[in-house]
Amino acid sequence: MTLVRRLATAGFGIALGAAAARVAFEALTRRPPREEKVWVRHNHRGEPVTLLEGPAYVAAA
Repeated sequence: MTLVRRLATAGFGIALGAAAARVAFEALTRRPPREEKVWVRHNHRGEPVTLLEGPAYVAAA
């Protein structure tokens, strides 16, 4: 396999994984499992931070 073909294959895999993670994250944020307060924390500045990224990345893998 040539270098260009290997790079194209790797790029396609990366793009596919990123798209799957984005779709999973959107689905989880639209309808989170259980209550929303289970998945939301506040950082040191008081801003809300979601914990749904982890399950979205696992679902995309």
